Amino acid sequence: MKRRTLVISSVLFLSVFFLLFKSCLEQKKRPKYSLEDLAKKDSNLVKKILIELEERDYSKQVLVMQTQWKLDTIIVKDDKTDYHGLIIRDSLAFANFTSQELVDFLYERIENRQDYYLINKPKVLKNFMGVAQAIPKHKLVGNTLKGARYDERVFYEEGSIYKGCAQHFHNQYCVADFSAFAISKNQLLTVSHGKTKKELSEYKYVFDMFIRAKDSENNIIEKENTYQALSIDMNVYDTVNRIDFAVITVDKNIPEERILNFNQDVTIPLKSRMYSIGASEGLPLKYSPDGMYINNLNEFVMNTSLNVYGGNSGAPVFNEAHEVVGMVLKGQPKNTVLQSCVISTCFEGCPGEYILNLNKVDELRQFILKLES
Repeated sequence: MKRRTLVISSVLFLSVFFLLFKSCLEQKKRPKYSLEDLAKKDSNLVKKILIELEERDYSKQVLVMQTQWKLDTIIVKDDKTDYHGLIIRDSLAFANFTSQELVDFLYERIENRQDYYLINKPKVLKNFMGVAQAIPKHKLVGNTLKGARYDERVFYEEGSIYKGCAQHFHNQYCVADFSAFAISKNQLLTVSHGKTKKELSEYKYVFDMFIRAKDSENNIIEKENTYQALSIDMNVYDTVNRIDFAVITVDKNIPEERILNFNQDVTIPLKSRMYSIGASEGLPLKYSPDGMYINNLNEFVMNTSLNVYGGNSGAPVFNEAHEVVGMVLKGQPKNTVLQSCVISTCFEGCPGEYILNLNKVDELRQFILKLES
């Protein structure tokens, strides 16, 4: 009996010892962090996320590194994934974060779209002048916009209805269906999206639809900035090659200062930096900075990391010299539920934003060169 008890005790002791030893090994594998060391300079976002991860005993490896164009990037690694930037919705559910301070901070850092009045880059501001919004005629009553504001919109995510988290867009109207831009004194370039000539003529194309000062009125338009389609000169919608554009002749002359400059280089280097200006989500024009040319979807379409949405289709894409190199075709869904509202999870860019390389479409390239000659 004693022997049996001794054996059982020995087995229990060895089991406990093995479990403790295994736990120690796991603890050694799990990296220890000094939050002060990791939170470089003013990286409060990194600090807040790491604090919350530690509180939740998050076991995946969390690293902080520097990149060429941003101070800090969080990378979450496991056996299968490598999430660059704060693209962590697949590994860390935003809905699980509990700190309201962190929620607010995440919003400020993730949402990189900017209104006109927030920008201090003169050449970017100048390019705003050449971009128009395509607004359905029924949403214009005289010179007043008729439509929903951002805080009145609803988002359908995960089978439920939510409002948007974008506080600084909350009182802005969402009325545009897509974007367009001036390529000559009487012509605009935009997307076709399979619309007929008649359908493209059912819009008014309005310039200067941007916010000049915080909390300013954004539902009044100036008649001299409003144009209608006189004719549709080109209307191409090639679903095989993803070539999608339309050239519209408008009913009156466009001032020369609105006509955008084109880059005529056929080859654009990979990893080129770029930005866009367009009617993001139908809102007044937004500046989407810090995009990068990642690779090619095909011969005509670039895959970039621009932060673009519905409404940006037809918006010009600029290089670092502020010249037009492309046009937005489509973006990828990137809304995520953050506690009780919806937020974009685009940080350090959003791969999968498709841009038409205007110089690769020979018919369009020749048309534009002829206009500039």
